[in-house]
Amino acid sequence: MCRKISYGANQYGPIDYFDSANYALGAGGREKENNVTIVTNYHFTPDIKNLIKGRTSHHLSKDLDYTLRAIPNNVVALDTASRFQKKRQDSVTYAKDQKPLPYFVDCYFKRAIDIFGPKQPQLWMVWAIHKHRNGLYQDALKYYQLAVTNGLKSAELDYNMGLTYFKLGSYEEARVKAKSAYQQGYQLPGLKILLEDAGYPIE
Repeated sequence: MCRKISYGANQYGPIDYFDSANYALGAGGREKENNVTIVTNYHFTPDIKNLIKGRTSHHLSKDLDYTLRAIPNNVVALDTASRFQKKRQDSVTYAKDQKPLPYFVDCYFKRAIDIFGPKQPQLWMVWAIHKHRNGLYQDALKYYQLAVTNGLKSAELDYNMGLTYFKLGSYEEARVKAKSAYQQGYQLPGLKILLEDAGYPIE
């Protein structure tokens, strides 16, 4: 159950990450910044993306939460939040060093869908990756299928969907997705190797 995510002290938002108007220079009264970079330049730095530390505080969760309250559908920040939550779960040392986000990651995804609607397929794909990352493969497949239903076509989608099919033991479906991904030029060999080892080579 998700508590309602308020804007708190946020000065900006909600900003649509996929609206080109939010990338126009001069937005927000700043000559060399746009609506997105006004937030991300200060609250979504490389150290935060790499799960090292925050900018306004050592605890990166503060800046990451600010970013997601201001730009709810920032899929890069959503994936960072997913990796951050998983790293805290997997490392006692990291969990002691870094305070948790104030909301579960699923709640940030749900809020993005509630605000901007279900027809932004990149949101579904990144949410599916989050589900896969946490071993919820049936949920991941459902969200990948929603990404497809809403018009997303990409090698990355096919590759990641193939990984989920593989985890579910659906090797033939995984092979179909793998072939599509590699035909589109996808580079990572991991899925190909998994299928070969399982007796389902893509060639």
